[in-house]
Amino acid sequence: MIRLVSMIRRRSELSLSDFQQLWRTEHGPLVASHQSRLGLLRYTQTHWDGNAVPTAVAEARGPMEPSYDGVAESWWESEERLIAALESRAADEILTSEKAVCDMSESPIWVAHEYPQFSLSLTPYVARPNSTIVKAHFTLRHRADLTVAEAQLYWRTVHGPLIRSMSPVLGLLAYQQVHRFESPVEEMLRNARGTDAPPYLGHAEMWYDQSVVRRAPEIDSANRRAAEDEAEFIDFAGSANAVGKEYVFVDAL
Repeated sequence: MIRLVSMIRRRSELSLSDFQQLWRTEHGPLVASHQSRLGLLRYTQTHWDGNAVPTAVAEARGPMEPSYDGVAESWWESEERLIAALESRAADEILTSEKAVCDMSESPIWVAHEYPQFSLSLTPYVARPNSTIVKAHFTLRHRADLTVAEAQLYWRTVHGPLIRSMSPVLGLLAYQQVHRFESPVEEMLRNARGTDAPPYLGHAEMWYDQSVVRRAPEIDSANRRAAEDEAEFIDFAGSANAVGKEYVFVDAL
């Protein structure tokens, strides 16, 4: 299974609220209506809703790229199934709808594999608008002195175990890494969408309950330790961090 990830920047003439309304109430249902035709397994939107990245997390990493306006993610059985879907009339209709609300040139898109790290539940967490759970989405670029393979190996085999070991202190409900991989699908999509913005190394996603007030020196220490280890492979200035809520339009997994 693969995941298609698109970081969204809205069209300049749209306010954030107008963009979110159109994206959620028009584009999302349109994608869902074509689910069976496309062979789409899952489709979600993550909207940044005013929840700030925790202060300790932000301060430990310094200045970063401006947050995107949201994330669109879809799950597919294989690259071949996704390519077949992209060649359909339904995909053309979806692309036209997306262009009406998104700045396609500044909305990078790529294909990725999931690497689950930790979860308190066998059922995936969802940061629904009517719950106190939120999803943190940390989109990463690697340091210039590392290759993609070197950065992803460190991320997966060194940093992942570290975060798993500190997850109780950090108050995480679940933590997952999503690694970009080279695919001809990415070039197809970038050409069709007129995308100029470069892709990322991937992203880390974490779910936690924002209603739980957590104040302890151990938490600050764990946040600092996480940031210190991230600095071994992440270019913070070229990365973006945000917290938001998820809208699930298709779930056939």
